[in-house]
Amino acid sequence: MIVVVDASVAIKWFLAGKSDEDHANLAELRYLLDPAEVMGADYPSETFRVLKEGEIHAYGEYRTRRLVLEAWDELNMTIPMEMAKC
Repeated sequence: MIVVVDASVAIKWFLAGKSDEDHANLAELRYLLDPAEVMGADYPSETFRVLKEGEIHAYGEYRTRRLVLEAWDELNMTIPMEMAKC
C-alpha cells in the first residue's frame, strides 16, 4: 500500500511549533525526507523507507520528496515567513 502525503500537510506539520530559524532550515526538511541525502549514502537511518521504496517502484522516483520540496520552494517564494507560521 502506498500512502501519498499531501505536500502542504507535510510542510505544515514540519513548521508547527518551530522557531523562525527552523522555518528556514531546508536541510532539516531534507533530513526528515531522506537522511541519507544529508548524511551520506552510508547513513543507516531512513525515515520513510517503505514509502520511498513503494514510490520508486510505482512512479520511478521518490515522489513525496519531490512534491514536498517543490511546495517548500513555492512557499518560500510566495508567502513571507511570518505568514507561514502555524
